[in-house]
Amino acid sequence: MYLKTGKRNECTGCAACMNICPKNCIQMVEDEEAGYIYPQIDKLSCISCHLCEKVCPIDNTDFINPSDIQSFAGIGNSEQVFNSSSGGAFSIIAEKAIERGFIIYGVKFDDNLNVIHDRATTLADCDYFKKSKYIQSNTNSCFKRIEEDLKKGNSVLFSGVPCQCAALSNYLKIKRLSSNGLLVVSLLCSGVPSQKLFNTYKKEHEFKIGKKIISYQFKNKIPVDDIVNSRSALIKYDDGTDKIVSLKDDAYLKMYYHRLGYRSSCYVCRYAKVDRVSDVTLADAWHLEEIKPKYNPLSGVSLILVNTKAGEKIVDLIREDMNLESLPNDWVINSQGLFRHPSVEPKENPKFISYFRKDGFVKAVEKATKPSIVIRLKILFKVLAPNLHRKLKAIFI
Repeated sequence: MYLKTGKRNECTGCAACMNICPKNCIQMVEDEEAGYIYPQIDKLSCISCHLCEKVCPIDNTDFINPSDIQSFAGIGNSEQVFNSSSGGAFSIIAEKAIERGFIIYGVKFDDNLNVIHDRATTLADCDYFKKSKYIQSNTNSCFKRIEEDLKKGNSVLFSGVPCQCAALSNYLKIKRLSSNGLLVVSLLCSGVPSQKLFNTYKKEHEFKIGKKIISYQFKNKIPVDDIVNSRSALIKYDDGTDKIVSLKDDAYLKMYYHRLGYRSSCYVCRYAKVDRVSDVTLADAWHLEEIKPKYNPLSGVSLILVNTKAGEKIVDLIREDMNLESLPNDWVINSQGLFRHPSVEPKENPKFISYFRKDGFVKAVEKATKPSIVIRLKILFKVLAPNLHRKLKAIFI
């Protein structure tokens, strides 16, 4: 783990170590490279209790046997799908949990478009948790807050990426707290860029167009030319205007979908496998049309994996609302690469980070994603080949 080895790919940035420290002598500090956060210990205050090492999920995770997993696909109503990342599963789960008195911990943008974990007790507050945020969240002392809620006898539902879910489990074990009142929902995660990368993109975008971004919604569901493509984003500006962007014309989306800018631990992720760490796993049901042609994953379809008995209860609550259909586990595992291996680090990623430090965000993305001369020649040949074929045919025939 990072606290012992100093290797950056052995820290997920979950901040469990900071939360568990009895002397509050650990802070999460941005590196100079691209703003990835890592723990920094005040050695003078440290009492060598080693709780920070014990809570770290890198070497301490209890995985759930994949033989117990059940898989489903489902879609909520049109409003739920429109306001969600995929098929509306999390929105419906949160609604059912709130109705039963649960406190929800999820991820939202704050007023400055920083991505943070926060606490919600109403459906209105849960609205901020909807939609994906392709930026690493600041867990915002939520482990301590969940501890306080559970001690008070409150029921809690926590949503996060797998390393955060594993960290929460470790934290509660060290605190010797029962997890009977806790439900954990993990999201299938390909990797997380830093907040600094997004902030730099935002600053450059605002400077270019002369307007302030007040909202950036990933997984846009507004149709363009009557087609919904959730690999787009809706940007809202302070002058009341908005714009739909795609990975073709938006530098941040281009970076993310080229798998650039993820923190180094994401490229060796220990959670990108069949074994799970939560009661339920949520994902997009990519490629579902291959076995169920009636579905269009780009418009939003939820993939739901039930991993525990508690997870079964969650699914029973949403079964009718989402018209759930059972899926073969073997197909699910083979259809989603992240159940078999982490995202592969692009060979251009180190150059991207270097370009970012020298040239800023947009230029770094342009340089790192520019096709090589060989690829450009191949593309040019494909364009010219039909015309060349016709000219040669006219000459020789």
